[in-house]
Parts: sequence; C-alpha cells; structure tokens
Amino acid sequence: MNKKIAFFISAWYFGGAEKVVIRLANQFITKGYDVCVVVCHKSENSAMPVNEGYKNELHSGVEFTFLDIEAPAFIKSTKLRFYIEVLLRIPHIAKYIIREKPFAIFSNNIGASAIIANLFSLGKTKIIPVEHNSYTIRTGKAKTAMRFFYPFASSIVCVSKDMEKELRGQMPCIKEKIISIPNPIDLAEIHGKATQPTRHPWLEEPKTLPVFLGIGRLHPQKNFELLLRAFALVREQREGKLIIAGIGKQESYLKNLAMELGIETHVDFVGFLENPYPFFREADVFVLSSIHEGFGLVLAEALACGCQVVSTDCPVGPSEILENGKYGWLIPMNNPAAMANAMLEAIAHPKAKELLYERGRDFSDDRTAEKYAGLLRKAR
Repeated sequence: MNKKIAFFISAWYFGGAEKVVIRLANQFITKGYDVCVVVCHKSENSAMPVNEGYKNELHSGVEFTFLDIEAPAFIKSTKLRFYIEVLLRIPHIAKYIIREKPFAIFSNNIGASAIIANLFSLGKTKIIPVEHNSYTIRTGKAKTAMRFFYPFASSIVCVSKDMEKELRGQMPCIKEKIISIPNPIDLAEIHGKATQPTRHPWLEEPKTLPVFLGIGRLHPQKNFELLLRAFALVREQREGKLIIAGIGKQESYLKNLAMELGIETHVDFVGFLENPYPFFREADVFVLSSIHEGFGLVLAEALACGCQVVSTDCPVGPSEILENGKYGWLIPMNNPAAMANAMLEAIAHPKAKELLYERGRDFSDDRTAEKYAGLLRKAR
C-alpha cells in the first residue's frame, strides 16, 4: 500500500500555515507514513529564502524539498513575477508527481496548481487542497481557478467552520467534498517550551505593570496600527506595557506611529520570537488586531498557555476559536476604543485559566491529524 504523502506549501517563512504543516507532517511520520514537505517559492525575505528554524522543527524522518520556483530576473514587475511563478508551479509539481508518485498531496493555499499539475501528469495522486484564507479575499482569477478545478479534488479542507460554510455557498455542486478541520497545536511542545524564561525585563517577577502582547507579521493584514492606537487609549486610563513580536515591511511605519502617539517608551518591538510560548505564559493579555484570518492559530496557542485573549471579530476564525466570547473578548474591527475597553476589561476581570487551558486542548495536533488521516482512508 502506497503510504507516501506530501505537504505542498507556497513558501517557508514565519507563518501559521508553516506551523500547521510541521505539526501534521510530524504526526503522520509517527503513524508510519512516508512524508515529504515541498516548498515552491522563496520567502518574502530575500535574505532568508527558507526559514531554517522552522525547517529544524520537522521530524528527522520528514523529507524536505525546496523547488525554488522563481520568475526570470529580468522581469521586474512584482505583479507579473507573481503570475509567472504561479504558472511555473504547474510543471514543477507535475514532475514531482511523476517522479515520486505520492498517494496524496495536501496542498496548502495552492490547490488549483496541484490539481492542474496532477491532471497534466495523468497521475493517480489524490489532491486535497487545504484552505487557510477566506474565499472572499481571493483575487478574481483565483476564484475562477477554484470554481473550475476544485471539482477534481479528492476532498477540500477549510481550517474553520465559517470558511467551510462560505466555500460551500460558493461551490454548492461539490459541497459534500468540503469539510472543516481546525488547525493543530502541539500541546507537549507548547507546555515544554513555555517553562523557559522570556529574559524580558517587563515580564520578570515581580511584575509591577500589566503587559499586553501582539504577535504576527508586521503587515497591513495584521493591523498593528489598531493595536497601537488602542494601547494609547489604554494608557490614558492606566499604566501598562505592550510587546509586539514579529518582523515585516511595516516595522518602520509602526515604530514611527508609536512615537507620534507618545507611547514609544512603553512599546517594545522584539522581532521574531523562535519561542513565543513563555511570552504567552507571562503576558497578561494577548491581542489579535487582524483584518482577516483563515483560522487564527496564535489564538489557540495563547489559550493553551492560559493567556487572556482579545481579538477583532474578523473573518474568519476568531469567533469560532473564542466561541463568540466565551473564551475571550471579541470586538468590532477598526475600533480602537472598543479594543481598549476590552483590554482593560481583560485585566480587571480575567477569565479562569483552567477554562482557557481546556479550550486549548480542543486543538491538539493528534486529534487534528486523525481527522486528516480519515480523509486518506476515505480516498483509498
């Protein structure tokens, strides 16, 4: 019986999708599968085409393949380079399918490319697209490709129930193929790493001020501008500190905004954290300010560490993870005053830590991997 499976992903940088692939690949190795992770393109950071830190988190038995698909250097237009690289994926994936003959490919956010490649290669590989982003934010071309080619998929995984409902509404003819499986977290890893010290002066005992935490790419989608403006309003009512962890193209803009708001000495941009879990453990409140998510993996990680959570009620994922406010505070998008009030409420009236731990356990990687394994059994 062919037990070779592959996880395809566009790039290997610092995102939640990469973490999901790591956890699932590691789980499938323990189940006796022959597992390969295949990365199509360089990351957005030219100095780090592949995140070696994340790569090292893979089980030693997982094969790692970097296709390094790149448009010709003489093409300077970012948009044109993107479309060329999307097209170049197809022959590269087809060659992989012909050479390796995997039983199944879990294609993370590049489902149409994998399906087209499989059709061209005349392969028998089962293609299972895994959707990490809402259908509504896709480009018109991407939506057309999904509607045309997704009927050829074996199954289609959405990482949240809202996304499943949304995609079923857009593709009613194949709704029976569309299911939701939440993204996994590795509870053993989280609890083990959370015991390490943060070595951050604001989080050392005795802690005299509440500390708020934001983690994510410094990118417009994560909307850290909202968090900074909300924190400035919080500081009008009480003392506090804010730690923002992540890297990205908005770093200079956000640091300048903190200066404009007069909070620069109370905000620390600490860069990318290899181990964020001690920060979740020691911070008083984790705040997600995103404009949109596919799931919001970082919320599940925060809950698993017992951290209070405030999140925008953005599409899609946060309302599902927090069960409409049972496990944290949901606030309207782009509303600094509402976010500030929720941050203050989380400090004044925190939810019971055991309640948060309990919710975190719902997203354990072994439960999620078993649901993915069920798709493979169904496909045989």
